[in-house]
Amino acid sequence: MTREEWLETPKGQRKHSTFDNYLKDNNASIAHFEVYMPIPSASMEKALTKSDGTLMSIEEALKNKVINEEQLKAIGYRIPTEDKYSMAPLKIKGFVPKAGGEIVMMPLEITLLSGSDFDIDKMYIMLKDFGITKEDNEFFEKTDLTTRTGRNNRIFDL
Repeated sequence: MTREEWLETPKGQRKHSTFDNYLKDNNASIAHFEVYMPIPSASMEKALTKSDGTLMSIEEALKNKVINEEQLKAIGYRIPTEDKYSMAPLKIKGFVPKAGGEIVMMPLEITLLSGSDFDIDKMYIMLKDFGITKEDNEFFEKTDLTTRTGRNNRIFDL
């Protein structure tokens, strides 16, 4: 939870008197880094495109149940990977235009936390794989553990 999210939580629903106390109880861990990246699939792009050709915002898409929170989760890992600090949980905050190419905008702190040194390091992104129903064009998470896709999606739950 970010400081802003904690502040937006009504005081009666907060379990901690201060944000610092919240961090201490949660080992000052990072829930996720917010990133901007290209729309991950053509089917998602189609679902997010309004009738006038513009794209919905993330908030609008969630409100209209076009996408769900699980579709915004990602895992970023640096190559070369040295330890857990070379990996980070990510959450898609918004999408960059197609003209931007395959770029991911990440927070400045990711460089320090992941141990990047700007020589040949790369950050790879892993997203959950979703199917789309033919009847009502709704996304569903692939969970069959007998398939590679289902097993890959399970990694997010570990």
